[in-house]
Amino acid sequence: MKKLLYLSFIALALFACRKNEPDDLFGGKTPEQRFEQSQAELRQELTSPQQGWKFVYHTNENFGNFIFLMKFTSEGFVSMASDVTLPGTPKSSKYEIKWGQGTLLSFTTKNYLHELSDAKKGIPGIGFAGDFEFIYFGKEGNKLKFRTQRKKTEQFVYFEPATAQDWADIETLSKNVNTLEENSDKYYFKVENNGVTTYYNMEYDSRNILLTPLSDPNTTLRATVSSSKAGITFNPALTLQGKAFTELVCDNSTTPPTYKATVDGVTAEAFFSQFPPDEFVSDDYKDIGTKYKQLLFFGDPLAQYSSETFVQNVLKIDNTKSFSRIYFVFDKNTGKCDVTLLYAFPNKSNLSRIVYTYDYEFKNKRLFLSNPQFTTNGTTDIALWRAPENADVFAKVTSAINNILSASSEGFYIDKYPKNIKYTNTIYSLTSRSVPTFSFLAYASN
Repeated sequence: MKKLLYLSFIALALFACRKNEPDDLFGGKTPEQRFEQSQAELRQELTSPQQGWKFVYHTNENFGNFIFLMKFTSEGFVSMASDVTLPGTPKSSKYEIKWGQGTLLSFTTKNYLHELSDAKKGIPGIGFAGDFEFIYFGKEGNKLKFRTQRKKTEQFVYFEPATAQDWADIETLSKNVNTLEENSDKYYFKVENNGVTTYYNMEYDSRNILLTPLSDPNTTLRATVSSSKAGITFNPALTLQGKAFTELVCDNSTTPPTYKATVDGVTAEAFFSQFPPDEFVSDDYKDIGTKYKQLLFFGDPLAQYSSETFVQNVLKIDNTKSFSRIYFVFDKNTGKCDVTLLYAFPNKSNLSRIVYTYDYEFKNKRLFLSNPQFTTNGTTDIALWRAPENADVFAKVTSAINNILSASSEGFYIDKYPKNIKYTNTIYSLTSRSVPTFSFLAYASN
């Protein structure tokens, strides 16, 4: 009996210990009290450094690094600068410290950081795979430790104290990486080795560079890109002709700058040109009038992919009216190209057409249009086109036809566009050599 009572006493004691264990572990504090303490600690840490915090964010292996500088106030505001987009200058937004899976730092109004979670940027549907809410895990040395929340890219990230120099450099970092991205369709790439120049088709998008030798279109080199004070960096290194390149340096003697580096006598260079160097001019022009007899410009959706020069000088009539479509129809046998402007007149169920016929030819791999003549063949509703109330529309017709002629004075470069847009038709880009800012896309059709 004594033994039984003794065992019962031990069990009761053990139960009591277990019951009190959580309170002992957390110092007897409730979850609410622990959160308030953690919230106060994090807010104190965020607002303490005079120069704020620097956050180098590598969201995943598909992209290079993104840099953020942040100064927090105790009132819930954050001033943020970044190399994500131009110009990179500080912008103010709000933050909160919430309770979630732990103490959660949440950037609640839009700022640079939100660019990384925008599904329309980076990889379609995914974006740059970034977060704007981070779980706080305390300090490691002088750094603040957080964990991201996306399951596929969950990782620990760190805020480190920023310096005045970091803030002074951020616009340069943004310019170095984003100038290349924003002008990527006008940048070309070459490697010089022992007097031999090798040219590469270059694609640059979403902090990635892809290089394909003109001599070997089945081989493509890829590297992720990050900004540096000197230019751009590659991690891992970009291997070109057996040499590892970790950085290209901005040469600001050109506008936009040239990106260049030399490793063991091998020089790699990304250079800007308003029109393609001869080595890069494609043979895609051969498809026009042969494989495809029509190039069809649809304002919806192609206007947004066309240059502002084209939109203003050809497409747009005024602030409220534009031509809906423009058709280019090629007749190889006659050397004629019918250019049709289509417009939606009020109270008309169908688009009205007005047609001009140009002479066309290909020279030096470029399309030349000349001698435009009005034709009634294919033109509809001529009375409407010439009605006094539509004088502004008809005047724009004349202007558009002449502007196309002017842009063609040194020919149009024609290149197959690498993507489909809305429809499955092959797309070609047309870029004026005489007016390099005059460019547009068109669907190919028979």
